Formats: sequence, C-alpha cells, structure tokens
Amino acid sequence: AGPWSAEYWNNPSQSGSPTVVRTDAAINFNWGFGSPDPSRVFADNFSARWSRSIAFSAGVYRFGVQSDDGFRLYVDGNLVMDFLGFEGNQARAVDVAVPAGTRSVRLDYIEKAGVAQVKFNYFKVSGGTAGSPAPSTDWSAEYFSNTTLGGSPVRVGRVNELNFNWGAG
Repeated sequence: AGPWSAEYWNNPSQSGSPTVVRTDAAINFNWGFGSPDPSRVFADNFSARWSRSIAFSAGVYRFGVQSDDGFRLYVDGNLVMDFLGFEGNQARAVDVAVPAGTRSVRLDYIEKAGVAQVKFNYFKVSGGTAGSPAPSTDWSAEYFSNTTLGGSPVRVGRVNELNFNWGAG
C-alpha cells in the first residue's frame, strides 16, 4: 500500500525533468503495450521512479519485484537489487535485514519495448535484530506452463532456495 511518490520520464535514463509526477497507491501495474499516461508518456523507452518512507520493525524482509523490463531497488539508499538492463519479464526477490525505524524505499524502473509491467511487494520473513540470517526454506513454488503465469499452476510445492538452471529444458 502507498502512497508512493511517482515520477515518469520519456526516456530510459531518468534524465531531465519528469514528464508526469503523481502519487500511486501501490506499485502494481500491467500497462500491456501502453504506458502509465498515454497522453504524456511514451509506450516504449520510458522510465519511472517510486519512493516513500516506511516504518519497519526490526527483522529480515523479503522484497520482491516482477518487471518487464529492468529495475533497481534501494533500501535506505543502499542498492539491494540491480536488474536495470534489458531483461524481459522477470521476477526477483532479495532478503534484507532491516533495523527498526522509518526507512526509505525506492524503485527505479525502465521500459525498453513491448509489454510494460512492474509489481512490488515486501513482507517480514523473520523477526529479530538487523543481521539475522534469513530463512532458506520458506519458498512456496508454483510452476506454470506459460510465460504469463495465467491459469492454474501445473505444479505446486516448496523449495529450499531460488537457485535453478534448467538450461534449455
């Protein structure tokens, strides 16, 4: 939930003044082949930045981003995920030890071409003080027979970690 301070540019480098500045309630968008504001933001080669302050209790938090194309995620000014290059559709997560207090969170996003989508979430995975190790057996897995995650999963289970290389399979 927001509100998130949102800025949108008509370039992938976030250079110059933003074309659109607004408040977004959440970062959960699928613009398809469109844009956040079709009358002012290009459908391809645009970028966005969302930022806000969030009150955290001490613990390890899992931050997740699904995007098409690239993104960078910062917590308290520290880069915690860097997938800003052209990546296509991707879902990434990282566990971060967060001390108690109000922390800044910023998500930078770029759309190169094609489908434009970005979703962000976070949740606490363990309590305790900053520096506590994250659990490594807390992943729920759903496998789909398509690239849109549509319909029912063909397999559901739990995995110890996200570290797969299926090659061409």
